[in-house]
Amino acid sequence: MARLKSDCRLPETEAAFRRWLEVTPDAQFLFDEATDVWEMLPSAVPTRRARLVSPVMSRRMALVGAMAAAVVVTVGGGVYAVNLRPVVYETQKGEQRSMSLTDTSMVTLNTDTKLSVRYSRNRRYVQLERGEAVFQVAHDLSRPFVVETRNQRVTALGTVFLVRSDPTEVQVALFSGKVELRAKQKVSASNGMILKPGERATVREGMTPVVDRPPSDVIRAWQRQEVVFSGVTLAEAVNELNRYSRLQIVVADSGVASLKVAGVFQTGNSEAFVRSMARIHGLKVRQSENVIELTR
Repeated sequence: MARLKSDCRLPETEAAFRRWLEVTPDAQFLFDEATDVWEMLPSAVPTRRARLVSPVMSRRMALVGAMAAAVVVTVGGGVYAVNLRPVVYETQKGEQRSMSLTDTSMVTLNTDTKLSVRYSRNRRYVQLERGEAVFQVAHDLSRPFVVETRNQRVTALGTVFLVRSDPTEVQVALFSGKVELRAKQKVSASNGMILKPGERATVREGMTPVVDRPPSDVIRAWQRQEVVFSGVTLAEAVNELNRYSRLQIVVADSGVASLKVAGVFQTGNSEAFVRSMARIHGLKVRQSENVIELTR
């Protein structure tokens, strides 16, 4: 940290730091935390040259010293990272969970979702490892609320929005306020996208985000234990419903998979959906312990 903060820092140090930002998970948050701790250090610890501090230290100084020790990680000749313990929240298949965070922000997790929460003096940070969550963010201009997936970063100040992270894509839907969406590896201000209320951005790896305006009650139907389909294929409907149940629906026949589905269905009730599809399309049902199959 001393080398980064120094007016005499070398180009090699700056380059190593930039590389670390690009390849390290949670890099921006880790650096913010390290900066917080650095700024808390007493003036007896100068930037360019360390000297001994009196052994008689206040309890606060001792705590800060311990924090500073935890911060030190050497990367390419510089000191950049910290060791933090995030709070982890997780739901199982078919489970939903709502909780209030320490800043009074609210988060609601959908089925099979995992995220971690870490706050610093300058930033509120959530890592969405998988699944889907709605965030109702407490307004705090001094501490942006940041949600990251494996390759996207969403930044909000005070707003309500949804983030969904699937293996092949990330979706961000804004219900009120304003959020910025950008790729985690991009640092240029021109690479960010500002969403307006009612918009949803869908991002696939290496592709330009696609923005649409679906009804918010459709996007948030899972909070009512429902899913809403409008002209999707049976394969797409099955993939969505399988998120909510250990009883997995299987459609092996490509002709059956391409059938269209429309309607409102209850999450976690795979049998009712299968019976409905069998009745509408004249299909057969075969069921074992954990699998239910639709066939011709």
